[in-house]
Amino acid sequence: MSQRAGVNLAMVRDSTKQSAETWSSTHDLALVFFTLAYGASRVLVDEELRTIVEALERWQPSSSKEEVQEVAMEALAVYLNESHQEETVRSIGRLRKILDPESRRRAFEDVVRVAAADGLVLGSDRSMLSILARAWEIKDLPDAQSTDADDGWGILHDVGLMYVAVAHGGDAELSGNEIVAMIECLLPWQPDLEEHGVRRVLREALRLYSTQLDAEDFSESITAIRDAFPLPQRVAVLDDLVHIAESDGPANAHKRDIIAMLSSAWGVGVRLAGAD
Repeated sequence: MSQRAGVNLAMVRDSTKQSAETWSSTHDLALVFFTLAYGASRVLVDEELRTIVEALERWQPSSSKEEVQEVAMEALAVYLNESHQEETVRSIGRLRKILDPESRRRAFEDVVRVAAADGLVLGSDRSMLSILARAWEIKDLPDAQSTDADDGWGILHDVGLMYVAVAHGGDAELSGNEIVAMIECLLPWQPDLEEHGVRRVLREALRLYSTQLDAEDFSESITAIRDAFPLPQRVAVLDDLVHIAESDGPANAHKRDIIAMLSSAWGVGVRLAGAD
């Protein structure tokens, strides 16, 4: 852990027993935050710790700053134990049950803020973000945005078009791994479509991409996603795109450029793991 974070390790260790007796949903959130912030880089910097405490203060507004800091230290003590992975999984599950959908989206926004405190890096952070997006149903489309078999083009097609652009645009072909990755990423957005429905959406997106897509069409899909999705879902789409880009090995420069362009267009400042 970085000394810049200014954490008193003795105080952290002394908090372990107390945290077991007074554990709350705010502790669960803090543990998730630390797992993402500290786990990806193995370093906790001042800005990450400050962002975590500020987020916890929003979730526990009636508590003093000292009380919130104590919660953070207790959660960090659990993270520093060997069993922290199992504890984090349990915390994610408890929060899924306790928080309503809107609160889960707010929590995911805070997770993104924590991840971005030293620069949101998609790739190294992707695993944790993907787990949270799936467990907290961040990728579920509202009914008004759902795609029906007879309704023509919808927001899910726009997402599929972004997938195809990244998968196909780098080397002008689609591999089996990329097709599998696109199906795996698209299905959680609307599980009731099942795999055959998701394949249909991807076929329609690919048909547009390969036969009549122009810059205006592509721009309209980018804008539709930006306008329809709040920050957590835009991050989830970018996370999907990184997974797809890396499904055949390290993403090439062209795929990275597409993802960087979409990140900028959607107002999400990210960089890819391994990028200069």
